[in-house]
Amino acid sequence: MPADASIALIGHEPDLSQLIAWLCCGTNSSFVRFKKGAACLLNSVAKPAAGRAEMDWFLTPRQLRDLAI
Repeated sequence: MPADASIALIGHEPDLSQLIAWLCCGTNSSFVRFKKGAACLLNSVAKPAAGRAEMDWFLTPRQLRDLAI
């Protein structure tokens, strides 16, 4: 995978929150809960691994709707 590759993940709870916790903190103890339609952006300067990602933003479905108006 190229260093500047983008990956889109789509999933369901609780697996998606646990994956985000693993990527950001190296643990599966989730710190964010996704409602249907929520979105976030993770950034990693290295190959995805435990604790290497940072969350750039998290938007709820309502925030996404407000942005669309």
